[in-house]
Amino acid sequence: MMHGTLYHAGVGNDDYRTRKQTARILKVSEQTVDRYARQGLIETVKCGPRRILIPTTEIQKLLAKKVGEE
Repeated sequence: MMHGTLYHAGVGNDDYRTRKQTARILKVSEQTVDRYARQGLIETVKCGPRRILIPTTEIQKLLAKKVGEE
């Protein structure tokens, strides 16, 4: 199991974003989103063998952190 990854069979898509959507919101690459997850900077939810979602609350935390750094 990846660090910071939760396993959940059925999550609603309203409160979660894909890696691609998250990367767009954060203005980073999908690889950077993966690195954030590996480093424990964001929690992810694994919804199948290949599908990983990021809770919007995690995205908001990172956005707030980015704004604080500027």
